[in-house]
Amino acid sequence: MKTYNERTQSIKNKVKAKRDRRLVIWTASSVACALLVLTVVCSLPILGTGVPNINAYKNDEYYPLIKKINSQIGDNKYSIFDKLSQGFGSKDDGNVFEPSSPDVSEGDNSSSSGNKYEETTLNQVDGIVESDLLKRSSTHAFYLKNGYSKNEDPCLLLQIYRLDGADTEKVTEYFIRPKDGTSFCKYSAYIDGEMFLSDDASRITVIATCISEQNIVYTTVISLDVTDVSNVTEVNRVYVSGEYLSSRKTDGSLLVITNFNAGHYGYYGYNAIDYDEKQTYIPQCGSDLNGAFIPIENIHIPDNCQQTNYTVLALLDETSLSVVDSHAVFSYTQDVYVSQDYIVVMRNNYYCYKNQFEYGHETESSSNADFNAYVCEIVALKYKDGFEFKGETGLDGFVKDRYSMDEKDGVLRVFVTVRHSKYTATSPSVINVSLYCVNLENMQTVASKERFAPSGDEVKSARFDGNKAYVCTARLNTDPVFCFDLIDLNNISFVDTGEIDGFSVNLIKFNGLLLGIGQGADNGILKVELYKETDDNSAENGIVSIAKFKRICRFSYEYKAHFVNADNNLIGLQIYDMQDDLITSNPNAIKNKYLLLKYDAQNCELQQVYLDEFDSHTDYTRAFYKDNGVYVFGTSGFLFIEV
Repeated sequence: MKTYNERTQSIKNKVKAKRDRRLVIWTASSVACALLVLTVVCSLPILGTGVPNINAYKNDEYYPLIKKINSQIGDNKYSIFDKLSQGFGSKDDGNVFEPSSPDVSEGDNSSSSGNKYEETTLNQVDGIVESDLLKRSSTHAFYLKNGYSKNEDPCLLLQIYRLDGADTEKVTEYFIRPKDGTSFCKYSAYIDGEMFLSDDASRITVIATCISEQNIVYTTVISLDVTDVSNVTEVNRVYVSGEYLSSRKTDGSLLVITNFNAGHYGYYGYNAIDYDEKQTYIPQCGSDLNGAFIPIENIHIPDNCQQTNYTVLALLDETSLSVVDSHAVFSYTQDVYVSQDYIVVMRNNYYCYKNQFEYGHETESSSNADFNAYVCEIVALKYKDGFEFKGETGLDGFVKDRYSMDEKDGVLRVFVTVRHSKYTATSPSVINVSLYCVNLENMQTVASKERFAPSGDEVKSARFDGNKAYVCTARLNTDPVFCFDLIDLNNISFVDTGEIDGFSVNLIKFNGLLLGIGQGADNGILKVELYKETDDNSAENGIVSIAKFKRICRFSYEYKAHFVNADNNLIGLQIYDMQDDLITSNPNAIKNKYLLLKYDAQNCELQQVYLDEFDSHTDYTRAFYKDNGVYVFGTSGFLFIEV
């Protein structure tokens, strides 16, 4: 029989043996896991998330760009405030400024001789024509929509109508197909495209996004001869790297603006960059997919890069589509404002600082808590005979869209929403609205009105009209509308409506009045409202509402989808009607309708003059006035409303 000590030692030996076996198993498992992790890591460049070694590219002319792309995911400290001309804070500092073919008729043999272009789009800037889905001449309307060719490949469909009031008929359908191994509509439900019509109505220029066989995104610009509308022919096409953003036409030139993301496009996003394949990270512009790369000296690379996107700018001859000049702004990818002389490219970024002194806002008390702020960064260029870089700066806040910007006499006027946050009880968040005026020749802020709105308000819509500026600000569904007098930038003044229900998403000048189209007091309510300035000293506010129309429906926030003809006091838009359902409880009630309103100036009323079934997507419906009526074109057909 074993003694107590022998039995104890025997148990200890068994326990040690088990532990040794477990250690071996655990070690083997750890080694296997480590090998698996190593295998995955080694395969990351193939999977698209690796960061390549760039030493081999040091002699490449694009090496400064390669270095920025490779390091942009790292800790990239914000530095644009070093370029600011002023600090921030509420101020009126008295700066002095000196202004410086199936299912169509038998055909239409008419030619474009004597025909001319007629404007249908509410352009933001006088003298600048914007692309749109609908264009027209004296005799014909041209509407662009999604379509499918005989082999069911997605394409664009150009529909041409002969205008004749209620007897208007479609005379041509022309399928615009992708070429050069590209495809339309590969990763989205809708083809992203618009068009221009030449002044003599003989040529259509279509601009749309496409994707190559290598999954690289391009914008294609296609010239079509429509001299004989029954025999449309393609003349030529060019390609610009990136997804189509917008375009303008002025003085015989086309300005095409795209967003190009470095890397191959995949279903779930963009994959890693192979620096041997320059077309995946250097923007191009030319007659084919192997077009010329934009020279490195024409690519602006800011000190601070947040993304691997570019805003690409291509200036083309309208007739030949030859490339006049091309430029790109790296790490910018949002909206673009275009005047007759300047292009302003913008991006909104959200930054975290340790205190306000680092941010540049020394008027606020500093603490150890993180300080967060939106910053709008802008880059300005001239573009008449080619692109000329003017400079960059940053503004305290973020810009909603291009309608919040306007240039006059070389000065950019811009409304921003200020948004600061700080995680301390004694320093609450700041949400408000400011106006800045920036000299685009030296990028210096020359005037401002900061935080003029009620606390918590943000920009919902804005419009400029010469020396007047209008902005609607709101918290949820309550807003004032402000009117600014900018004739003297040293003495900026404004009046407002006071708080009213809802807010406008579109502000438009309307025969000496201001028209607002937007949301009512609750979601799902359309509100169309007219305002006027008043000199009545007894009035509570400087702007008063004089007429209002409301209806329960969904509507488009797209500016170009709103038809406004001030000469005939007409306002129209496509709606997804819900009011009849609430009244009749009929689930089969027609919901897609076109709504037309007329302003009765004598009685100060917005009267409903038409509301009936029209099957079309709210964003893609367009209209114009002619022949004592309103021509409406949509995704499923045509409508004529006699007025």
